[in-house]
Amino acid sequence: MMLWPRPVIVVVALNEASYACCAAAARYGSEMWRQRLRQFMERMSGRLTPPEVTPVDRIQLMLLPIADLFMILMYSRPPGGSLRTARVTLMTIWLAGAVAVLVGVPAAVLLVHSVAGLQPLPIAIGLVGMAVGLGAGILAVFGVRQRILIAARQETT
Repeated sequence: MMLWPRPVIVVVALNEASYACCAAAARYGSEMWRQRLRQFMERMSGRLTPPEVTPVDRIQLMLLPIADLFMILMYSRPPGGSLRTARVTLMTIWLAGAVAVLVGVPAAVLLVHSVAGLQPLPIAIGLVGMAVGLGAGILAVFGVRQRILIAARQETT
């Protein structure tokens, strides 16, 4: 009777971190892969920072209502209901920045060209795109500002 080695589970790598997890699984076995994947998901979830660590300053208080509204409209509401007590994850910051650039800039160009030609439908589409781009940009600025304040607080302690 021939004994075959344990089957290796192949997972499609979505980014470098998951690729590293797959390489670790191939090298060290599935238990280490599960542990690394669990650690990666915990870091990306934003649950490692307790609510009292997220400081809010005057600039953030001005951005908070728009950032909260954008998170609710994008169906990504934090567990506490507001970004005042939740930490914006790195993935959310990157995604919001990308949406701000990739939606906001073309919408602004569309808006300028359609206002010059007085075309109502492209004007409406441009305004909606500008609103989405502006909301995403404000969320990205809120998250970056939150990270800066957290880093400054950790340096002083």
